[in-house]
Amino acid sequence: MRLQSQWRPHPALVRPQPPPGLRHWLTCPGSLTRALVHACAGELRVTVLRQGWDRPHAGEAAHLGLGPHCRAVVRQVYLCCGERPWVYARTVIPHHALAGSPRRLLHLGNTSLGSVLFRNPSLRQGRKEVACMGPHTPLYRAAVAGVDTRPPSLWARRCLYYLDRHPVLVTEVFLPGIASSCIVR
Repeated sequence: MRLQSQWRPHPALVRPQPPPGLRHWLTCPGSLTRALVHACAGELRVTVLRQGWDRPHAGEAAHLGLGPHCRAVVRQVYLCCGERPWVYARTVIPHHALAGSPRRLLHLGNTSLGSVLFRNPSLRQGRKEVACMGPHTPLYRAAVAGVDTRPPSLWARRCLYYLDRHPVLVTEVFLPGIASSCIVR
């Protein structure tokens, strides 16, 4: 049983293809938070599920160049339109990245990560990747833990961001309500 998702650099390379309502979200440039605020008519809120030292998933550790037993700060949140979770977001910040400006990411509380990242002049964005994940993956299980609907698969995107040249891995898993709610143009 494969426990990791197949991450690809563009939705066109992923099989099966994402539904039309999700293609925009998967390829949305810039801040997803900003796009969600617009789509949600300003009613976007952040619900922190957990933040603290943890072991990254194997795929996350490999993507960050960390050893299998390294620990990092892991932040898990729902981005909600009103009361409805639209996105499960997971951020992994390696210990060595907690110097300089990335250190303030430890104190976000209910502030969205995107609202802080995209205001930082040192921010550099790596390549976005997308994946379709099933119930056998840790990200799927974490994403649906607090929602009622459990679809056969979920779509996600991830990106390495660099703050003062320190890596921060952000993964955004799109929950069922977002595709049916609206499509941002």
